[in-house]
Amino acid sequence: MKITEKTLEVNANHILNIGVDVSSRKLDVHFECPLQLNKREVYREQILNRSVEIEKALKNYLSLAQSKGFLNLRIVCEPTGPYSLNLLSMATHLNCLTAYVSGEAVKNSKIIEFNGTNKNDLVDAELINSLAERNKVLIHRTYSANYTRLRMLNSHYEDVDKAYVSARNQVHNTLKQLWPDYSSKLSLLYASTGQALYRCYGFNPWKIVSYNYSYFERRMRTHCKGVWSSTLKQIYRDAEESVRNHCSDAASTLESILSDHYENCLRGLERKASLKTEMKTILSEIREQDDRIPQARVNFISEFHIARLLAETGPLSDFKNLKQLTKYLGLNLRERQSGEYQGRVRLSKRGRSLARKVLSLVVLPLTTQKALYGPDYHRIKTQKDKPGKLVMCIFMKRFLKSFFGIYRSHQSFDSRRLFIDRGSYEKLNSQEVLEAIS
Repeated sequence: MKITEKTLEVNANHILNIGVDVSSRKLDVHFECPLQLNKREVYREQILNRSVEIEKALKNYLSLAQSKGFLNLRIVCEPTGPYSLNLLSMATHLNCLTAYVSGEAVKNSKIIEFNGTNKNDLVDAELINSLAERNKVLIHRTYSANYTRLRMLNSHYEDVDKAYVSARNQVHNTLKQLWPDYSSKLSLLYASTGQALYRCYGFNPWKIVSYNYSYFERRMRTHCKGVWSSTLKQIYRDAEESVRNHCSDAASTLESILSDHYENCLRGLERKASLKTEMKTILSEIREQDDRIPQARVNFISEFHIARLLAETGPLSDFKNLKQLTKYLGLNLRERQSGEYQGRVRLSKRGRSLARKVLSLVVLPLTTQKALYGPDYHRIKTQKDKPGKLVMCIFMKRFLKSFFGIYRSHQSFDSRRLFIDRGSYEKLNSQEVLEAIS
């Protein structure tokens, strides 16, 4: 028999936990104060989700807690995005403690507490309070102004990028209807040649062939210096082929629709470039406060991706070890085992999905044949016959370990350290020092 000790956390600071179920317009509150050994005084209330109402209620709870012998309040709720902003901001302003509970924990606790899955706001508030009493809570992290701005901009950048990709798809679909024989690269549409073609002809092949090739070439060269003759000839030839076998009844309508989507693309490109510059500026300001943040390095990570990664993780100093960081991002493993059954071990994916996407964008270029992780990536994928997604997750965790290690050690990036153990690396460095001295 294996015997171990388990430490039970005691509320030695005499904190009164208040469970709050948050919705867009109201807050359901539940908390309990002990009366005797086997009796509790239960408080339930419903208040409006407005700053004035919340401040009034919290002040009442503070005075009640002090009269019952408690030193402070801990406001506990589920992470509901903007709906909990008023509550948590006001609690912080009044110097109350704050914490989150997992929505999944609240859902599963209903089976334990009530032997059912019925849902109503009073039940949720009671479950939140029960979890808080057992200290099954998550840390409510507060950020500095720079980190707050960086996270907001990163979220906005993701929205702009999705809208940009959608607009590009619409451009390509509409162009296929308007100009079915277009054969140049799609990337040409957004280069200087494509923008000149849009300004002069709106990508309408009937307008392109309305005059002879000499006029088309002169006009294009006026708006786009240095364009290749072979490119212009290919464009004109494609326009002639499209006009030959199609009617122009819907050409003006398709041109107008294509113009809307193309303008959205151009605005998306400009907005993305502006957001990148702004996020890099904020990162430089953060570095003034924390010089341990790794520097950008070619073939490892760019300055912009450092800004995106920190926007999702927040200050790396908040994490005591790598395990906490991987769990926060949802890169920790989830096991499935019961008796003789052994299920697959998968990623939990309970953390920030956008952080995992940023990590994949950083790691993907590093897995090409001649890149940093290329040889190892393709060796594992081919020799061990592993799926690409699984191998990618392995190297995402490896990259995160390297990035966090650089931050904790306050050392510059050295690619040799990624593939050897610490003892071999220190021995290699000592040999290099001796050779330099000799």
